[in-house]
Amino acid sequence: NHRTITIAFNIARVHENSGETLAAVELHKAIVKRVPAYVNCYLRLACIARDSGCLKECSAWLKLACTIAPGNPEVLTLVGNLHLSLCDWGPAQNVFDQLLLKRVSKVEAYSKLSMGNIFFANLDNPKTYGKNLKKAVDLYKSILVKDKANAYAA
Repeated sequence: NHRTITIAFNIARVHENSGETLAAVELHKAIVKRVPAYVNCYLRLACIARDSGCLKECSAWLKLACTIAPGNPEVLTLVGNLHLSLCDWGPAQNVFDQLLLKRVSKVEAYSKLSMGNIFFANLDNPKTYGKNLKKAVDLYKSILVKDKANAYAA
């Protein structure tokens, strides 16, 4: 039942936080086997793999999550972050553009910040320096208009 699955997920999170990664992974996999649509387990398995340096495994879990929950903002955010960590600017930009087009308020500021960071990270080309700097600044400013206390955009 739903309550049992929620408790199992929470126990898996306790294992993660206690550094008992193998126990967490086994429990998350057991939950996925029993309830294949429980997308949070795919996300946790992806994060565990990423944190362990297993980026291919992380990518595989995220692909499964995309299949289970296409368009899910949390899944897409993690996909974008994986691309960012690999300096895959184009794919990361596509993911965050997609999130911004959906106008999902809970990830809008994060998506804009990530986009700004992409443009800021690409200031090394003198031909595009001005354009990229302006885009980064405009994105950061748009975040600050809605939330003056956003330290990441300041």
